[in-house]
Amino acid sequence: METIVSIKVAPSQLLLVDLIDFYFICERSLQNIYLYHKGKACKMSRMTELLTFILTTKEKELLVIIEGIDAKQTKKYLYSRLSEAAPIVPFKERQSIKKGILSI
Repeated sequence: METIVSIKVAPSQLLLVDLIDFYFICERSLQNIYLYHKGKACKMSRMTELLTFILTTKEKELLVIIEGIDAKQTKKYLYSRLSEAAPIVPFKERQSIKKGILSI
């Protein structure tokens, strides 16, 4: 049974190497992964699409939507990898985020 989960990410605070790592994690997961913000969505199918979407989005956070049979496992792995690159911030402190993952 397919499930859908999401993570909020602050992409402007991640390094290019983190974004490349993010792309390859998504590619290897064999899940459908989308980036979403304010009505704009991008399916993760090519690295150029990921980089273009992130570089042209001036917002502080994006929603990463993961859809598939192993979506929860992919979310856990992605969350752990991105949290190595940036600190995890509790929900109440979301407004004062300086770097990284915002919430799950």
